[in-house]
Amino acid sequence: MKNIIVATLSLLLSTNAFACYDDKSLSIEDGFDNCLVEAEQGVAVTQHFTGIAYEYGIGSAQDHKSAHMWFNIAAANGYSGAVENRDIVAKKMTPSQIEKAQDMAREWMAKHQ
Repeated sequence: MKNIIVATLSLLLSTNAFACYDDKSLSIEDGFDNCLVEAEQGVAVTQHFTGIAYEYGIGSAQDHKSAHMWFNIAAANGYSGAVENRDIVAKKMTPSQIEKAQDMAREWMAKHQ
């Protein structure tokens, strides 16, 4: 499954589907950093992508709590696909990790909206 996700993301990145990867000279890590900036600015599709990147460790360390957080934020901002991905990553987490991720999302939302 991870290989399918990585291949899909690679295809999206190679076709510049995400504005934060417009510069083809960027490394995956630099592109991730650009996407993180865009996610922080409230772009729901990029928030969802950031969750995927954290879930699979693409351009960043794998971090299920951060993935869950970004999926929650993307869902709250109207990106419906984020709900399914949040539920998938939640199955890989303990109840205390989920609670922490939910707290992180609430704190982010309070700060940014």
